[in-house]
Formats: sequence, C-alpha cells, structure tokens
Amino acid sequence: MDMNEELIQIMLERGYVEVVGYNPVGDPIYKVTELFYEEQQELVEWMRQMDSDILNSLWFKGFIDLKMDEDGNAFIYLTDKSEDWLDAEELTEDEKSMMYLIYSTGAYNGGKWNGGFPDAGYKERD
Repeated sequence: MDMNEELIQIMLERGYVEVVGYNPVGDPIYKVTELFYEEQQELVEWMRQMDSDILNSLWFKGFIDLKMDEDGNAFIYLTDKSEDWLDAEELTEDEKSMMYLIYSTGAYNGGKWNGGFPDAGYKERD
C-alpha cells in the first residue's frame, strides 16, 4: 500500500470520506463528509485552493469557460474542446478527474461551482 492509499484508508476509517462511485477506469470517487469539514478546516482550505487551481488550468487550456455572476459565484460552461477531454494528452490526471466530475455531476452550462470540493460545490442542472 502506497502513501496515498494509506491516507485514504485512514480518512475512510475516521469517517472523513466515503466512496460514492467509480470513474471510467474503475478508481473510486470519494465524497468528503461533514465531519472532515468540521475537524480539518485548514486542510479544507488548502484543498479548495487546489481545486480552484485545476479549474483555472482547465479554463486556460480552453476546456471550460468560467463566468461569474454579480454575487461572485462561478459557473462552468463547456467548450467545444471539452468534447474530447478523455483523449486530450495535454490534460494531467487531476484535470481529467475534474472533467469527469464536471460531466458526471451535471456541473456545466449553468451548474454552480462555489470553489469548494466537487461534492459540495456542484449543483445539479435544472
């Protein structure tokens, strides 16, 4: 078991994450629990910044468009380039994981992103 697997195992045991599904290659997708938000606020902020960095990278590379409303909420819109994201060699694994979350949660073309974790920051499309 590598260090990442050990960390995930500890977080599962402490109730900080739970498995909510699997990506196209069979890797688990984890949801962060409220307990994690309550007990690990510094780490939560660090992870929010990491997600924000990934979204900004996807925007810079032209896979998504981010639009802000008057309240400062960001909304994700897919671009034509995003249709081939699975085959895009220029995307990192983290960026591909984020694209999967965007598609799988319906957080695009008006779906809301609030700068938090994917499970907390996405809203189903209406």
